[in-house]
Amino acid sequence: WQQGPVATMMLGDLGAEVIKIEEPRSGDPGRYLRSLTSGINFPLCIYFEANNRNKKSLALDLRTARGREALYRLVPRSDVFVSNYRPATLAQLGLDYSRLRELNPRLIYALATGFGLAGPDRERPAFDIAAQARGGLLSVSGNGPPGPIGAGMADQYGATCLAYGIMVALWMRERTGEGQFLDSSLLGCQAFLGNLPLQSYLFTRTILPKRDRSEVLNPLWNFYRTRDERWFILAMVQSDPYWHTFCDTLGLQALEKEPRFQDHATREGSAPELIAILDKLFVTRSAQEWSELFRGRDLVWEVVRTYDEVAADPQLRENGYLQPFDHPVVGPVEYVGQPVHWENGEARVRLGAPELGQHTEEVLRELAGYTWEELEALRDAGAII
Repeated sequence: WQQGPVATMMLGDLGAEVIKIEEPRSGDPGRYLRSLTSGINFPLCIYFEANNRNKKSLALDLRTARGREALYRLVPRSDVFVSNYRPATLAQLGLDYSRLRELNPRLIYALATGFGLAGPDRERPAFDIAAQARGGLLSVSGNGPPGPIGAGMADQYGATCLAYGIMVALWMRERTGEGQFLDSSLLGCQAFLGNLPLQSYLFTRTILPKRDRSEVLNPLWNFYRTRDERWFILAMVQSDPYWHTFCDTLGLQALEKEPRFQDHATREGSAPELIAILDKLFVTRSAQEWSELFRGRDLVWEVVRTYDEVAADPQLRENGYLQPFDHPVVGPVEYVGQPVHWENGEARVRLGAPELGQHTEEVLRELAGYTWEELEALRDAGAII
């Protein structure tokens, strides 16, 4: 629902003409996922809008011969075919790579899977948190029972890798003139996302321990509760270059030269004591007060923000990470934009997510060369509505 759609949305942001093929009677199941707006009166499905801007919707029943014929007529005009169907399903529909390659040898055929194309679980279905679990991410997240990382972490990262793979394949085609098959899986992307803990195990055959915040080895790589019940993050992975400025900022000059805290190694050995000292200190001021004190001191820190604060953050706005758009249904809104800017290009929102089948006639007439009479025949056959 997200891995393939977000990858193609990213390409659409960059100017690609993206045609989203949906089952005519119900469409993409993501159209009806209302959990993001549960209890909120909002006319749009935010999940679908977030993943499907800059696309045209072609409502086409690929289970019918005429529906498949329509897709076959589009393939020679296409650069990329993207699917998150399982390979067996695509083969049953006559949409496997070998068939589409016959129609267009320059076609990039990109497959988004759950567990990859080999191995005993290659045909298993997968969703976001299943991939987070299988890839090990949940084993190092938080304390106590596993807590899925929100925001569709596995799906969103899987989509990013898929888009990257497609762009590399297009670049390779410019050199060779040939299309190719590529795949990206949620599992593979989660393993890559967990590069450090997984690589550590591959080298040492030892699992890195998951430590409570009171047990971390580097107190300057930790989080502390403030007077107003916020969390203040310290993120100084090699603490020695920051230690003098840190102590000076917090008024801990007497602590700076103590033998138990004098360098990174001794602070590791005395970490619980230093964490206890910092716990008592940070709770004496609000997060805002600590921010004002730390700002300009060349220390690495942050406050854990809620999404209303993120939306209001001038740093996001000044960098164009939120994109304004005049939506045809709800009027002026903002979309989360691309995090990369190009000197000679622009990623922008041109279209909101389409209505089901909104562009069926346009796409089939302009790109597949259908006449009005042929469209009526498709409709009579149940291939379109």
